Amino acid sequence: MRSLPESLPGRLVGRWQTWAGFGVAAVALFAIAPALLSSFRLSLLAQFLCYAIVAVGIGLAWGRGGMLVLGQGVFFGLGGYMMGMHLKIADAEIAGNDVPDFMQIAGVRELPALWVPFASPFVTLVAIAVIPAGIAALLGLGVFKRKVKGAYFAILSQALAAAMAILLIGQAELLGGSNGLNGFRT
Repeated sequence: MRSLPESLPGRLVGRWQTWAGFGVAAVALFAIAPALLSSFRLSLLAQFLCYAIVAVGIGLAWGRGGMLVLGQGVFFGLGGYMMGMHLKIADAEIAGNDVPDFMQIAGVRELPALWVPFASPFVTLVAIAVIPAGIAALLGLGVFKRKVKGAYFAILSQALAAAMAILLIGQAELLGGSNGLNGFRT
């Protein structure tokens, strides 16, 4: 016997409970956790939440979409790298320098044009959301238009990760090379 679809009031109560749960979790993360946790524990919580975002993305792509994504870290890493660029500029300003420390060692005396927009926290936050999503949309459009799937999709996504690593390592004076961005003070 076929069951009747769930009633509208039942669905609305379920949605309300879901949104209430998200609200309670948000209050716990953004209000209670900073007040109760030490800076070390708060930093660990932030790292775990970042890894959770990546895990949910992999779970959605592989579990719901059936696509093994081996290069998802590229988009996650792009956002993290842009935040790192902002923090390195802030560190340089506090130290009274025009460029971050690794650029000084490489002999760069003026902030490169690629880095200039990341001096603004607002532009940085917008770029963190827009740039990786835009690149992913362009690549996704090409991949899905050509109907790449299965092992070929996994290999293509891993090649993307390798290409990004080569780009970052090859641009030592602009992006930090194999050391990346490190030694943050702020």
